[in-house]
Amino acid sequence: GNQFSVLMNKESPLPSERFVAFVEERLGIHPIAWPSSTKPLITRVAVMGGSGDGMCANAVSSGADAFVTGEIGYHTRLDYGESILLVDAGHRSTELPVLEKIAEYIRNSKCGGDIDISVFTGDNSWKRDGFAF
Repeated sequence: GNQFSVLMNKESPLPSERFVAFVEERLGIHPIAWPSSTKPLITRVAVMGGSGDGMCANAVSSGADAFVTGEIGYHTRLDYGESILLVDAGHRSTELPVLEKIAEYIRNSKCGGDIDISVFTGDNSWKRDGFAF
């Protein structure tokens, strides 16, 4: 089947430019988007955190109008750019939103009970006791 972090449907279509602006606002980044002339309105969106480059065919076959992921390669853009709106939002911004949920899941699991789990977001809040990379 199609394996995405999220496959969303929106009742009222959103113009592709407004959808890209929505992604920019929600993730706080400036995504790189390749608009498709065949998908000017967005109602179904596939989302894959990190590098979803290899999942683009699945996004197209699922009927998605847009595919948001952290990395889209050159050949993927060539192969699928007319079939779907491609939005490359970067690894960090597509992975950070789920890290705390993953940490919480591990904390609540059988094996996570005594493990101190910290989520490092890159905002330097994790620096402690003079330790930094």
